[in-house]
Amino acid sequence: MDHLLLVPLLTGPLFLVVGLIMWRRPPARVNMISGYRTRASMASQERWDFAQRHAARGSLRLGAALLASSLVGIVVPLSSWLNTCLGMLFLFAGIGVMFVSTERALKRRFGRL
Repeated sequence: MDHLLLVPLLTGPLFLVVGLIMWRRPPARVNMISGYRTRASMASQERWDFAQRHAARGSLRLGAALLASSLVGIVVPLSSWLNTCLGMLFLFAGIGVMFVSTERALKRRFGRL
């Protein structure tokens, strides 16, 4: 498949599914195995609950954005190498935005640790 952004086409649904799972059944207690885990999110149960909801919304938005960006490839065919690079760039940039957004929301709501 030589469509632009094959990586987002494959990872977009994954982020949508993870976002839906986290939205409907977030990890109930602070743990080291599942959920959005950072020092700030694991500092208290209240922070944990807030971070799980925020990260779930971010995951849903990222999944939708990745799927939408992959559809651009139907109109804009590029080389396989460029497809892969752009796809990885969008994926990692989206994860970074989701992470920064959740950390900033934690700081706004609860202050610094």
